[in-house]
Amino acid sequence: MTLTARQIPSSLIVLMFGLALLLTLVPLSEPYSWFRPLWIGVCLWFFGLLTPQRVGLGAAAVVGLILDALAQEVPLGSHALALVLCQSILLRYREAQRQIDPFLQIPLIAGLSSLYTTILIS
Repeated sequence: MTLTARQIPSSLIVLMFGLALLLTLVPLSEPYSWFRPLWIGVCLWFFGLLTPQRVGLGAAAVVGLILDALAQEVPLGSHALALVLCQSILLRYREAQRQIDPFLQIPLIAGLSSLYTTILIS
């Protein structure tokens, strides 16, 4: 069974983004800090593939600015810029990605995560 945009309530999307923000901001001990997954990106890209009309570039910008304001580890707008750029690439190739096996979508998500990290580091 596949999900459609109408089957997912907006409250669930907001709850998932809140949980992803919480998991992103929770501090980890030093040996495990490098292993932190990109929760915000994964959540944004999942809903971007599933419901692009509800979670698009505007949502990426808002979530990125919230993350910038709460994290305060990089200049304001860095997370927003990185998320908007990655989300625009994802939305550009959305139809092609939906046609292939989900296992083969892993290189796209890995590439987006690498691009996100590269933008934040530079």
